[in-house]
Amino acid sequence: MVNKESKALIRVGYNCNNNCVFCHTGFRRNENLTTSEIKKKIILCKKEGYNFVVLSGGEPTIREDILEIAKFVKKNGMRLGLITNGRMFSYGTFLRELIKNNLRYVYISLLGSKKSIHNQITCSDSFNQTIKGIKNVIKHNSLEYKINVTVISKNVDDLMNIIDLAKKIKIRNLKFSFVDCKGNTLKNVNIVPHLFLAVKKIKDAVDYSIQSNIQAYISDFPLCLIGKYSKYIDNLKTNKIEVMSEIFENELYPIDSNDKTKPPSCVGCEKYNLCLGIDKNYINLNGDEEIKKVRKIGNSVLYTLTNKSKILNCKNVPKDVKKIVLITKITKSINVIQIILQKKTLFLLKI
Repeated sequence: MVNKESKALIRVGYNCNNNCVFCHTGFRRNENLTTSEIKKKIILCKKEGYNFVVLSGGEPTIREDILEIAKFVKKNGMRLGLITNGRMFSYGTFLRELIKNNLRYVYISLLGSKKSIHNQITCSDSFNQTIKGIKNVIKHNSLEYKINVTVISKNVDDLMNIIDLAKKIKIRNLKFSFVDCKGNTLKNVNIVPHLFLAVKKIKDAVDYSIQSNIQAYISDFPLCLIGKYSKYIDNLKTNKIEVMSEIFENELYPIDSNDKTKPPSCVGCEKYNLCLGIDKNYINLNGDEEIKKVRKIGNSVLYTLTNKSKILNCKNVPKDVKKIVLITKITKSINVIQIILQKKTLFLLKI
């Protein structure tokens, strides 16, 4: 049984009026669904019990049939969401027509605090239209919205300025996402900042957003890197998007995290089963040294200190053990780390 507020996501095609340096579908820009194909998928969503359809691309708002599709969504008693660059929302009449046809949710990309940064990333003269589109969206109380900042090397030092801009134009929901390492990104790998740096900058941005009375969100970073900031995680699931369909798929499929992986350095982490892991292609580009460095011994967390380290069998660890009291000093003459847990000695790691 599908919940009342659950959503289904449909990719309608990959055409776009931007050409972002990190676009994960940039190499497939000429692949698009027809109007009838989109309508069939909308009917499929309805049959499966979903009453909220989110359209993504590419850029769905530049389709000549977008208003026809919106009217079809309303005709079938469903609500509409759009994942967009927001440029077409700069036309107030266009936005109002979509709202009349049950547009209720928008997710808009903002990539810089000023024209020179934003336009360099989108490879188009898009900043002014995007800002005007965001301002128009904010005017409509019926719209649930989120402004997303994809963090790359070109804007990682601009996040505070983006927050200042958000304050100025009264944005109340701001998300910071780490760039996906696929599509155009793999042709421009220099735009991928080191994850540790990006996380540090994003944590500072979250703190500053909160100080500025802006609700902050972040994408699915490895939990060991973000700690207490995990409460700000925002993804398809938290947005109640349960299923999706790519343009080459005829059915709806549960959302997944197939682009993520958990390297050996994740083994033994207390949050292993809760964490989605790290981008597979990021690991291929940069390895997992950042994960190794940040992992800590604490609260019965096991981790690999070096490639020579090995986790021993710990089946006999008492279930009520909650705190590591003491770690003995490691010297060259000691080949076992001794951890005293509630006055019991537990051998966890063998060097």
